[in-house]
This record gives sequence, C-alpha cells and structure tokens, in this order.
Amino acid sequence: MLNIFSVTASVGQDAVYSQFYANPLYLNPSLAGSAMSKRLAANYRSQWPSLNNAFASYNVSYDDYVDGIKGGIGILANTNHDVGGLLSSTSAYFIYSYHLQASKTLNVNMALGGGVYQRSIDWGALVFEHPENEIQPDNISRVVPDFNFGATLGYKDIFYAGVALHHLTQPAVNFYDDGFDKLNIRYTAHVGGNIYFDPYRNYTAAPPKLMLSPAAVYIYQNTSQQVNLGMNVTVYPFVFGAWYRNAFKNPDAIVALVGFYLRGFQFGYSYDVTISKFSNATGGAHEISLGYRFAPSQLSKRTIDKQKEIPCPRF
Repeated sequence: MLNIFSVTASVGQDAVYSQFYANPLYLNPSLAGSAMSKRLAANYRSQWPSLNNAFASYNVSYDDYVDGIKGGIGILANTNHDVGGLLSSTSAYFIYSYHLQASKTLNVNMALGGGVYQRSIDWGALVFEHPENEIQPDNISRVVPDFNFGATLGYKDIFYAGVALHHLTQPAVNFYDDGFDKLNIRYTAHVGGNIYFDPYRNYTAAPPKLMLSPAAVYIYQNTSQQVNLGMNVTVYPFVFGAWYRNAFKNPDAIVALVGFYLRGFQFGYSYDVTISKFSNATGGAHEISLGYRFAPSQLSKRTIDKQKEIPCPRF
C-alpha cells in the first residue's frame, strides 16, 4: 500500500473529463462568460469502477458575462478521490475573463484564475506489512495558493481555439517537510468548430436544429499527455458523440456520448471503453454532466453588437 501511495503522489495528475466542453471553466478559465448569460454546470466522473472506484471526480461551476467590467466572472470547485479515497484533493478558484473584440468577426478572451488547492491523505487507512518501518508524515493535509491562465479565440459562430495553463506557480503539495512534490503545470490546447445545416445561426438565443461539432483537445502534465479527437452531432434536442482518446504511448479509450438540452437545461452521459493494455476489465469510466443556461443577460446594445458567444460545443 505504501508503494501505491508513493507512486501516486509522485506522478499524480489532474482528472481529465471526457465531456470537456460540458465542464468549460475546468477546461479553460477564459471560457468564463463565453455564453453571454448565466450558466451552471456540474460534472461527475467515475474511472475504473471495477477497481473499487479507483478514481472519482466531482466538479461544479458558475459563470456569467458582466457588462460593466467587459468580461466574464466564474467560480469553479473540483474534488478528486484517488485509490478509493486514500488520496484526495480539492480546489476552488475565482476567475476573471476579459473579452476583447479584435475585429467584426473575431473575439479574444483572456483570463486569470486564483484560488487554493488542498491535498490530503487518509493515513489511518494504510496497512503496513512491517509497521516498525512506518514513517508518519509531517502533514496529512496541505493547502497552497494556486493560479490558472487561459486564452480563447472565436471566429464568428463557426470556429474557436484556446490554450490554458493550470498551476502556474507549481506549488509544493508534499506531505513530508523534507520532500518536494510539486503540482505540475497542466497544459491544454483545444480547437474545433460548428457546421450548421439549417439557416438559423443565432447560437446564443436558441440552439440549431442540426449541427456537427468536431473538436480536438491536447493535454500535457508532467510525464502524461493525451489527445482527444471526435465529434458531436446535434439533432435538436438530442446530442450524440463519438470520441477517441490516445495517450501517445498507446491507444486509451473510445468514448460514446448521448445527451439532450431543452429550455436551458442540459444532460449528458458518456462511457469510456478502455482499449489500452488494461482492457475494459477495469470497468472503463462513467461520466455524467448537468447544466443550466439562464435566459440571456440584459446587456447593452453596444455589447450585443460587439460581443459574440464563443461557439464551443455544449458537451
């Protein structure tokens, strides 16, 4: 059990959600306010459930566009339980995203998020083969300040691209005072677009009836990197998606998604079919997303004429 703890602590990484656009502020803080209306999101992911729910993640967020500060604000909280709860982490951030109209068709968002990151270990749950060798940690919980940065570009209502850097200062989250286990920067790059098949293109006021949303996301942290490629198909009010995740050293998973959105409410369920050497004996991964988008904010005519919603998919 001590070996599991040591490895997990030294190469631990942030949770990665398959429904990344249903978790916008976690993907990229510059998406705060990008819907040009109040938005709530909640996400749950259970990875490898056949192995005693080895990894479970919970996430909630809220964001809105505020006319007076020419940008979006957001609040994000995330909790992870690893190895059946042996290790856990919780983080919370406040985000400000400045929205800039670079041209009539091009919008750029730039954001900074600041908050705290907490990591803890359930030391009492550890069982040692040789108790006399047990070395009690100096701290079973560590709380550190943490900062994130993001930028997103949107072209009309058809194309977007963004980058994000999480854990900018790489704070130390070690349990022993003489050790140094830093929180490595998570680099994210994402790109995609929307292909419409109906004449109604005001994505903010109402969703399109038929749309294809191809996208790609690349994530790198410490020694781990992965790329997600795929597409969602909207047949209003339903959404269907198929995605492929590759961890570069080997193929990782095929993701199937189904969901719907209606009257501001959205629901999504996805399942990861493991295709790596682990095989699907781990139980793959289940993920559920819930969201609600309020009616568009009462913005000034000048803002409405200049600012446009960045056309990211909803899932």
